[in-house]
Amino acid sequence: GVTRRHSVRSTAKRCSSQGEEMLFAFSGELDEARQSRKPFQEIWLWARAALDAATIGPKEHGHVIWQDVKYALRTMAANPGFTAVAVPSLALGIGANTALFSVWNRVLAAALPVHAPDQLVMLTNPDHFGVSVGSQSGDRIVVNLCRV
Repeated sequence: GVTRRHSVRSTAKRCSSQGEEMLFAFSGELDEARQSRKPFQEIWLWARAALDAATIGPKEHGHVIWQDVKYALRTMAANPGFTAVAVPSLALGIGANTALFSVWNRVLAAALPVHAPDQLVMLTNPDHFGVSVGSQSGDRIVVNLCRV
């Protein structure tokens, strides 16, 4: 009843103040690391925070995560038609995004497989706002980029 609601509120208030205290302490450490000008001090601090989040978070909130997983499985079992459409749709979307990113990364983002890519040049002889493109036989074709 009433005492349970009061207990939940005081617990939430206490957790909120603990979170604020932790955030305040971290921001203080971060400021000190930035002012110390020691190499990698700030990086070390962020790495430690990330490690804490990855190791302590699941221990403290694992029961909530497990509860959410069980609820999701129950919901999918209760609606098999929805599940039969949703799961393959998600798989197809994730697969398509992965494939497109792989193509983009290989074609546009990755460096060229040459010794010094910054020294590559394109040899052309533009004529009247065009680009001269040659072939192996030596024939040249002018591509008009600006049609006036």
